[in-house]
Amino acid sequence: MRNRENYWTRRIASGRVSRRRFMSGTAGIGTGAAGLALVGCGNDDDDNGAAASTPDDPNGNGNGEPEPTPANGNGNGQPQQGGIQRLSSADATYDTFDADRSRFTPFAAMLGRSHLGIVHYRTFEDGGELEGGMAEDWEIPDETTVTLRLRPGVQWHNKPPLDGRATTVEDMQFFIERNRDGTLLDGTEDSSFWRQAQYATVESVDVTDEETLTVTFSQPNPFFLGTLAGSYAKVQAPEIIEEYEGQFRDLPVEAMVGAGAFMLESFDPEGRAEWVRNPDFYEDVNFDGIELVPLFADTAARQSAFLQKDIDALGGIDMDQLNQHLEDYEGEMYNTPSFSANPVAGTYYGGAPPWNDERLIGAIFRTIDRRLLLEQLVQGSGAISGNIPPTQVGWGIPDSELITLPGYLEDRDEELAEARAMWDAADGESLGEIIVDIPDIFEGLYGGVSEIITGMLHENLGNEFTADVVTYTTINGKIPDQAYGNGNNNIWYGWISDVQSLEPTLSIWQTYNSEAPGFFQFGVEIPELDELTNDAMVEFDLERRMEMSQDMERLLLEHWGAGIPYNFLQINNTLRWNYYHLREEPPFPNTHNHYRDHWFNQDDPTWEGRRS
Repeated sequence: MRNRENYWTRRIASGRVSRRRFMSGTAGIGTGAAGLALVGCGNDDDDNGAAASTPDDPNGNGNGEPEPTPANGNGNGQPQQGGIQRLSSADATYDTFDADRSRFTPFAAMLGRSHLGIVHYRTFEDGGELEGGMAEDWEIPDETTVTLRLRPGVQWHNKPPLDGRATTVEDMQFFIERNRDGTLLDGTEDSSFWRQAQYATVESVDVTDEETLTVTFSQPNPFFLGTLAGSYAKVQAPEIIEEYEGQFRDLPVEAMVGAGAFMLESFDPEGRAEWVRNPDFYEDVNFDGIELVPLFADTAARQSAFLQKDIDALGGIDMDQLNQHLEDYEGEMYNTPSFSANPVAGTYYGGAPPWNDERLIGAIFRTIDRRLLLEQLVQGSGAISGNIPPTQVGWGIPDSELITLPGYLEDRDEELAEARAMWDAADGESLGEIIVDIPDIFEGLYGGVSEIITGMLHENLGNEFTADVVTYTTINGKIPDQAYGNGNNNIWYGWISDVQSLEPTLSIWQTYNSEAPGFFQFGVEIPELDELTNDAMVEFDLERRMEMSQDMERLLLEHWGAGIPYNFLQINNTLRWNYYHLREEPPFPNTHNHYRDHWFNQDDPTWEGRRS
């Protein structure tokens, strides 16, 4: 089988990433956040990372040798209980408190703290390992059947309207059927059940007995357990849906009653939140609670809060600042470099003029200088990316092939000449002014990015490209309305959806197959891709699916991203004091594991002076 090593910990640390694709992994800035969902915003400073390291000691153990988990800045130790985890939040970036209809990464992080999935990833290392959540275990008797056995002793939070009742197989049944049907309680079909397509082959969900749920599929489904382990696939009780379905977009704290390790006590959509330990959780919980504070947009205040130990992690600073802190506090703190969860790109609708002319969108695709943007925006700390980002290692085409494809060539003169020829051949000049929407939080973090992007396009293509700095809520509304195209000279640029799985096959089908529900947002029909993705959906051989996935990416890049022209994936750098221990921080929301994998060593010397 193709090598599926832990890309984000081993390759970043070892420097084995191709230098043509990977740009200065130890020199750049990181937001300390996951970036933005399609369209959402970055997580807090501690929701995304990798094995702990420093530039001089990539394994974080003082001798450069591999260190067993938990990874941290000062060696091994047994987890301790106690302390309130304090982090900088991603500010006002939440769409809804409906788990089945959200796609904003910060909410996925919230769900992981307070809610359980039916199953989840215990680790993302070495290809990932699933374990039971609300379901203790499962069986797959044949290719069209999965049976789930309820975990005993799990209770909903002891808060209204659930008041600590035990979870049931009916709770799991309701969750699966709601996602499959994509309808509200009154029967209204709702297109914002973003993951409905992943449940499309569920034929029946039957309660076998009070401990067992049997799910039957209309065709073989090799992806269902991975679907249940998704970042947003957390179970909300039927009573919560009944009471709050019409109010979820108002973000009511009362709706966040789950069965997870922490209970949400307070929430301010501007970025403040507070959780307390769930005393009835079925396993030990290390932290007494969690607090988020809105410091994302104020780098100086965030650094000050970290150095005073008012928050426990610091991201969103450039490498000069990061290295200065490491020098000033030598041996007291460490850095955790990690790929972001969210690629930098944008989207367009290619099913109607003007962007159904692939010469136009191809010219824009080739004009964007991905390597230059990496240097200008993140000081080289990242990797250029095709439609399968480097976090899904082994599934995308190799680096050596990517850099031979249009849009990724190292010869910029050739790239720009071909781009201008395509633009002129399609009479791009006749489009006149073209509006480029830039998310306000993206512009806020990378000051001047709107001028960089529009200037790059204007200089080579000649038209006036005008930036419009808008909210992600605005962008999120325009995408399903096909407003980035469909007669509008409008594109956008920023962080796109978080990568939610180790394997891209299902998401590629859901996004680009012309029969899939997500296709209407992008509209670039590729018959060969339809055939390939349909075949992959019933392919149980992992090696064969990896080969098919690479062929999918080749087709997508041949069609200029087919609605989603990927640019690059950033590497985030996050400082932590040595008292802060963690097991792993992959580029996927994994807060469901933080209650046991993150902890404070209150005997460590750096614990002194920390706010209690």
